[in-house]
Amino acid sequence: ANFGLTGLANTISSSMSAGLIYSIITMPLETAKNRMAFQTPDPSTGKLPYISTFQTIGAIAKADGPFSLWRGFLPYYGRCGGHTVAMFIAVEQLRAAYRKYLAK
Repeated sequence: ANFGLTGLANTISSSMSAGLIYSIITMPLETAKNRMAFQTPDPSTGKLPYISTFQTIGAIAKADGPFSLWRGFLPYYGRCGGHTVAMFIAVEQLRAAYRKYLAK
């Protein structure tokens, strides 16, 4: 169903929806990755605070609350949503060019 949208408007709305779902699902993993990448050893023990992705997600949710896993969501969505829009439009343009010039 196109919900009354066709052409470029349909492509943009569907890609922004896909980017939103992608961002909601992957943001906790991105947060954990960044925390693990920038962690420093404890000065007294020398041990790193995070050892795995899921341990990091649990530690962040416990210490800062579960919604802290989505802190900085709007810039992340802007990046992922923008990329998804560009990819969907590029794929549609390539399909149209293929159908016009090569598929005979």
